[in-house]
Order: sequence, then structure tokens, then C-alpha cells
Amino acid sequence: MEAAPEEEKKEKTNIVETQPAFKNQRLSTNELDNLYLDLTNFLLDNSFYALSTQCLSYIEDKESINVKYAYIRSQMLNHNFSEASELLEDIFINIDPEMTEAYIQYGHCKFMLDEHDEALNSYYKAIRVSNLKKKDLNDSLLS
Repeated sequence: MEAAPEEEKKEKTNIVETQPAFKNQRLSTNELDNLYLDLTNFLLDNSFYALSTQCLSYIEDKESINVKYAYIRSQMLNHNFSEASELLEDIFINIDPEMTEAYIQYGHCKFMLDEHDEALNSYYKAIRVSNLKKKDLNDSLLS
């Protein structure tokens, strides 16, 4: 009968070994990004600018429209209306000219920057696009 091999004694350190994920399954990068994005949107909905910005920093695919839009919302929450309006303009010019929410938020930014004519034009565009798409607007100021 063979003797059981002696277990190797480990030196005590502060290094933590990670345990397997639930049922030995880890989240993919895409799943992690979606989780952080959902958390970011929840934090933005509840006006937690700093925490939402931290969550955004963990997302790897920063080029997705949803991540860009969450970043814009965080900038607006932090009163960076000039940067937010530039990013919104890029969205509806270069990415999705039918994104009514981008026109609405752009209008809000321009209003806060005292550019009322530009804000009004953006609100009109949002209304026109939503009418063409037969889609309801989800903004209390324009409904």
C-alpha cells in the first residue's frame, strides 16, 4: 500500500486565488460589458455620476452606441453639456440619424448652454423623426 503524497505547504501571503465562477462558468467579455452597462444605466437613472463613470471604465468595448450614449448621459449629469452636445451631434450625424433620443438630449444640452434656437431645432428634428418612424417620444418635455 502506497503512502498518500504529502500536500505541499503553502507560504502564507496576501495573494488571493480566485475560485471558479458559478458552476465553473465565467462571464465572457461581452457578457461582462453588458453587465457593467446595465449597472451604469441604473446608476445614471439614480444620479450617481461618479459610480457610473467608474463602471464605464470597466467596459472593454467603448465603441458601442450604448456605451457612448451612457458616457454622454454621465457627462450631462456632471454638467459637461458642451462635451455631451459634441458627442451627441456625432451620434446623429455619423452613426444613427434616426436616434430621436440623441436629438432630444442634444436639445437639452443646447438649452442648458443658452443656445435656445439650436435646442428648439433639435426638438423639432426629434419630433419629425419620431413621426416618420411612428414612434412615441419618451421625454416629458416633448410629449
